[in-house]
Amino acid sequence: MLEEERLKNERIERERLERERLKEEKERLQKERERLERELLEKEKELLEREKLERERERERLDKERERLDKERERLDRDRERSERERSERERSELINNDDSLLPATPTLVIATKDHNGDRYDHLDIKKNEFLIVTNWNSGERGWVYGHRKNNEQEKGLFPEAFIRVFDVNNTNNGNTLIIINS
Repeated sequence: MLEEERLKNERIERERLERERLKEEKERLQKERERLERELLEKEKELLEREKLERERERERLDKERERLDKERERLDRDRERSERERSERERSELINNDDSLLPATPTLVIATKDHNGDRYDHLDIKKNEFLIVTNWNSGERGWVYGHRKNNEQEKGLFPEAFIRVFDVNNTNNGNTLIIINS
């Protein structure tokens, strides 16, 4: 019996030791799991930060590209306006060949073909489809005429000749009837 008792105690001790070893192994695995989860979270955080930084860089690159394109568009608009002015001046020069008698009579009713915001105090801001009266086709500046708003002689100044056309009541709106109401 003593031997059985001893064997039983040994078996109990082995089981206890095995439970302790399993418990320690379980704790070690739990710690390892927590460490791996922390590392994973840190890597995810780093990845998110890297992605955020890349998005910010991309946004900055796109903003710079947009700014470059806006500047290019402004330059092209200026070039187009300059080309229109030069073309208008050439056509006018060819048409009148420095002969003022070939200029339209003044005052002349004209219509604005596009908007113009004056850069100087003596420029008149005009809006597309606005009626104007040209009072001087030879303003002293090539490509510019002097006049006023149709219904307000006090609002006067220079505006680009290339942005207007002489209004012809017989040839407007592709044959549609145009009614002008004086106010």
